[in-house]
Amino acid sequence: MSKETNNATPKSGSFFKTLIIIILCLGIGGAGMWYYMGNLQSAQPAAQQTSQPLAAAAVPVVSANPIFLELDPFTITLNRNGFSRVLYVGFTLRFEDKASMERVTKYLPEARSRILIELSSLNPETIHDKETPELIKETVKRVLQPAFYPEPYTQHITHVLFTNFVVQ
Repeated sequence: MSKETNNATPKSGSFFKTLIIIILCLGIGGAGMWYYMGNLQSAQPAAQQTSQPLAAAAVPVVSANPIFLELDPFTITLNRNGFSRVLYVGFTLRFEDKASMERVTKYLPEARSRILIELSSLNPETIHDKETPELIKETVKRVLQPAFYPEPYTQHITHVLFTNFVVQ
């Protein structure tokens, strides 16, 4: 009989140890899940508040009529390595929505400054290349697309059309 009790004790001891380890793992896992879910729920309202203005800007009300804004021409002196050119260029911008056009009009001095700074970095030696007009169009769209401070909305420009393009 004593043999049976000795054999039962080690089995029941390892059973209790295994049971305690399982309970601890479940407790730690449950506590971790509770902590994660608590942080996730508290972070969602803040994310929803910050994403609301951006979501409104991402889906502009597209006008059935074309919306254009003609900019006064730019005269830019391009200098690099003793090589100099004068670029005289004018644009008309086509917008996807009226709000974008109104923002560019409202911040026109900043918009012109952004364009002027970017165009002044052009290489005067390659200004006559076939790719340059497309590069200029993409540059103008890229520099006018970000929001004007403190506005939270971006501009939706569909086309940049040349009205003047003279290189001397």
